[in-house]
Amino acid sequence: MMASTQLAITAHRENVLYDACEELAVDLMSIDPALFSSFFQYGEARFVYDNVNKLLDKHFCTGSLSFACTGDTLVSWNEPPVVAVDLEFVRDGIFAFFRLVLTGKTPVVELHHITFQESRGDPEENTAELEKSIRAARR
Repeated sequence: MMASTQLAITAHRENVLYDACEELAVDLMSIDPALFSSFFQYGEARFVYDNVNKLLDKHFCTGSLSFACTGDTLVSWNEPPVVAVDLEFVRDGIFAFFRLVLTGKTPVVELHHITFQESRGDPEENTAELEKSIRAARR
């Protein structure tokens, strides 16, 4: 029972992050997956770093969502590319580290870590605070 409740809370928080990043994901998909691959594997293609940061600033207040400079790519001959970009949300005492997975289909958010500096003690209230903070951070 406890594990299923925790999964439901995580899924709700991932949906909150997904809703906030849906337009960002579309913009990120304009960057060539091969450039992401080069950036993640070899630290090359500074263009990726600069463009990701410009897109973050387009969609969110400066400093509230940042590019963790990590991620992964899956580029093959037979399937559409998949790019996973690691992001950090920091605002109002909330820190969330998550991965935005870009595919030819619907983007996916994987929440890896979240902390609430002033936890309400109730996971649903904390999630409501996350929603409020993300709304305030959006442009």
